[in-house]
Amino acid sequence: MPSDPLRETAATTPRLWMRLTRRCNNHCLFCHDAPAQNGDIIPLKEIRRQLKKGRRQGYRRVVLSGGEATLHPDFLEIIASARRAGFDHIQTISNGRMFAYKDYLTAAIQAGLKEITFSMHGHNARLHDALTRSPGSFRQALAGLKNAVQSERLIVSMDIVINRLNIRHLKNMIVFFYRLGIREFDLLNIIPFGEAWTHRQKLMYDPSKTLRELRQALDLGEKLSVCLWTNRFPPS
Repeated sequence: MPSDPLRETAATTPRLWMRLTRRCNNHCLFCHDAPAQNGDIIPLKEIRRQLKKGRRQGYRRVVLSGGEATLHPDFLEIIASARRAGFDHIQTISNGRMFAYKDYLTAAIQAGLKEITFSMHGHNARLHDALTRSPGSFRQALAGLKNAVQSERLIVSMDIVINRLNIRHLKNMIVFFYRLGIREFDLLNIIPFGEAWTHRQKLMYDPSKTLRELRQALDLGEKLSVCLWTNRFPPS
């Protein structure tokens, strides 16, 4: 796939990563952060302090994460605080369920949100909900994704955690979400920490034995001219 200087610059630009919560409304089988999820939220005062510190250190991009960042009761104010602090690109990584509410998404955009990375792990409710262990999560996330794409005011990308249950559906997943407007995917190989270790017999796989599926996905990405990043894969 031809290199894109703008995309590569965006990918390598230093960014401030901020945890807003230690809670999530999904319960993913592979969550490597599960031991840290105690239900807490980071106080708004502390978040503002970190934002100001980040700007003093020269960061201009900030990524709001969790847990699930949108569950923070001050999520919209945090976006506005980041903009006031001088961040010119505000991104969140989210399971997308809160963005099913159009008014909430609109308020986030108005506050200064520029980019949403949706975490989607299946192209239908049966697969996605089995991995999130949250019935209805696919329906909500899909509605949120469609709202974000239709807003035409956001960069919308997608994370997919590759595991034994979805690896053979990877090509179909890319086609499904491409048709909805997604042009950038980050394929994250599962790592054996947290819940992923607990469920390792069910989720772990040998990448060397699924090269066909991975190659099909990469070839499809080139054919569709989408940006496919790979993350955490072992060297071949």
